Amino acid sequence: MVKALWEERGSKKVIEILKKFKDGEIEIVMPSIAYYEIANAIRFNKELSKEEKKEAIENFYLLEIEKMDLTLEEMKECIEIADERNTTIYDTSYYILSKRLNTIYITADREFKERIEDKNVILLDDFEI
Repeated sequence: MVKALWEERGSKKVIEILKKFKDGEIEIVMPSIAYYEIANAIRFNKELSKEEKKEAIENFYLLEIEKMDLTLEEMKECIEIADERNTTIYDTSYYILSKRLNTIYITADREFKERIEDKNVILLDDFEI
């Protein structure tokens, strides 16, 4: 989602995905931690002024993307998978949520996809809109 906030590789595709979301054509669900990760990425963007940073996070909130928390059992699974595959809890939480919802997980993180080895984890570069 951060890719939609400023121009970088994959940002055009993310913007297309968000447009389909706003048009009601697709659903997007993220773990609650996503809001903190996005705010953190905005905070460390040296090209944005303080006001632009506030506007960026406001624009993200205005999308009204559904956020969900992991259950205790899902968090335990998250820790187990992260340990086994040497991934972060943050990245793995998106994957666990996608498993709960029986849907795909789109990521720009090639290394994460390779470590998880699941056909439902799709690279943003490979995702067809």
